Amino acid sequence: MQTIMGSATVMGQGHHQLANERSAQTTQETKREIFAAFLEETLARGLCYWWRPRGFSMTPCICDGERVLVAPADPQRLRVGDVVKFVTPVGFRMHRLIRTAHKADGAWEFIFQGDNSPAPDPPVTPSQIVGVAVAVERHGRIERLDTRWARWAGRFLIVQRALWRTGARWRPRWKWAASVRANCP
Repeated sequence: MQTIMGSATVMGQGHHQLANERSAQTTQETKREIFAAFLEETLARGLCYWWRPRGFSMTPCICDGERVLVAPADPQRLRVGDVVKFVTPVGFRMHRLIRTAHKADGAWEFIFQGDNSPAPDPPVTPSQIVGVAVAVERHGRIERLDTRWARWAGRFLIVQRALWRTGARWRPRWKWAASVRANCP
C-alpha cells in the first residue's frame, strides 16, 4: 500500500511539474504576443519606446540591462554603424549593422554583428528590422547613438575588429586615434 501511495505522490509531483512548465511556456508565449501587438501599434504610429536588452554582445556600447530608446526605422535609410533592433527566430536582437548587400533577386540583405560577438549574425531581411537605437540610458544620463560621431565610432570598431580577425597588429600612432578607441560609445 505504501509503494502505491508513494508512486502516486511521485506521479502527482511530476504532473504538477509538467503543468508548471506548460504554464511558464504559455506565459512566455502570451508575453511575446502582447509585446508584438504593442510593438506593431507603437511603430505604426511612429513612436519611440524604451527597451532593455539583455546580454553582453554589444558591450561596451550597450551594457547588459541598460535602457535603449528604439525609434522606427526605414530599412533603406540604415547606415553602416547604426545599432538596429531586429527579429530572429529565437527572439529580438540589437546589433550593429556592418554590411548591406543585394541578393541575386535584387532584394536587400543586412548583416549585423554585436560589438563583442566573434562572428556576424545570419543575414536579415528588411521585414525583420524593427527599429534603430537612438539613445542609451547609462548611469542616469542619456547618451545619443544616432549622431555622426557615434556612427563613425561604430565604423571604427568594425574596421578594428576586421584587422584583428586578419591577425594584423594595429596600434594607433596618433593621440586622436587612441582617444577614439578609449571613448567609443
